[in-house]
Amino acid sequence: KFKSYCLYINVLAIGNTEKAMEQLYHLLKSLGEDINPNTINAPMAMVDFSSLKQMLGGARKDVLLQLPPMTDRNKLMAMKLMAMLVLYYNQQLTHLSGYFSCKMIRMSIQHGHCEDTVFALSVFACATMNFLGDTNEAASLAKCALSMSRLYNSEQLIPRIYSRIYGGVLCFTQPMATSLPPMLKA
Repeated sequence: KFKSYCLYINVLAIGNTEKAMEQLYHLLKSLGEDINPNTINAPMAMVDFSSLKQMLGGARKDVLLQLPPMTDRNKLMAMKLMAMLVLYYNQQLTHLSGYFSCKMIRMSIQHGHCEDTVFALSVFACATMNFLGDTNEAASLAKCALSMSRLYNSEQLIPRIYSRIYGGVLCFTQPMATSLPPMLKA
């Protein structure tokens, strides 16, 4: 039933992204994640983003690789829905894309990692590069996301994460020739 809802929302988003996002918030609420996007402003999102960046700074991000897999079905579904919100907000170029990637990473720290944690990390790495200009930390986060992606044998992860990791971060920190093969694979 959940996969059907996700498919319905993706189809709905083709014609009406706002309506699709309303449905996502409704589903999140039923999963125990009552989020009102109107209460999240850009400064608030930036504070959350900066505190998470500081928490994961240096070698501390390796703790993510040592987390157990997420097993709570409601949290797994919430992560999937928030990943969809990240994509939709990313298209709109709003602060909410970064906010939800932070929320997903924090949920993973509390409840374990899943495939969508890898996506959230790749978005967070890209945002660290683009909004904070912290090239070294962004590259370190991107490499952490790549390491975590190896825990999941999922071809669907490749387009979602490689475009951000190689196209948004690592192409600035290593020779372009090393980024091209993964970008072509994505």
